[in-house]
Amino acid sequence: MNKISLVFLILLSSFTGDKTKKVIDFSLKNMSEKLVSLADFKQEKGIILIFVTNECPVSEMYQKRIADLQKNFAIKGFPVVAIDPTDSFEEMKKVSESRNYPYQFLCDATQEISKKYGIHTNTHTLVLASTKRGFRIIYEGAIDDDYRGEAITRKYVEDAITQYLSKKKVIMPKTNPLGCTITYRE
Repeated sequence: MNKISLVFLILLSSFTGDKTKKVIDFSLKNMSEKLVSLADFKQEKGIILIFVTNECPVSEMYQKRIADLQKNFAIKGFPVVAIDPTDSFEEMKKVSESRNYPYQFLCDATQEISKKYGIHTNTHTLVLASTKRGFRIIYEGAIDDDYRGEAITRKYVEDAITQYLSKKKVIMPKTNPLGCTITYRE
């Protein structure tokens, strides 16, 4: 095998190889100033983990759909847990009180968890399924295919959970998240 073929194979494997992310545990403060971690959800079938910020217009457009995910899937064992990697705790608390978020809203003040998950876009969503060995990611990407909510044709998160609960393979386990770029502090 020549050097060009080897370089091509290395590049190809970086695009087609197993990109399975590891589930990162967290211990983050919710709006009641209580620490919340994955262990708090071990009795659930899974969780819908969504990274959002209050200042992103796309996150704003998704707020009702995120609340609907909580309403429709928490009763099926998949509650929503939203993590904000950019807003201050005080700002998060003020906004969440005015909007009465029906789901856990956690502050990633150090941005450590968001960085470890490799999150770069608001509304980046992970569906975590609870297994005997802990949580595993069964879906990653956008909530649906239209951030404006005007012409949704694919509901990726809903489809993934429905397929998983029906013991079917998740047909589309990864999509590109939609939203504003997350700014990380140095």
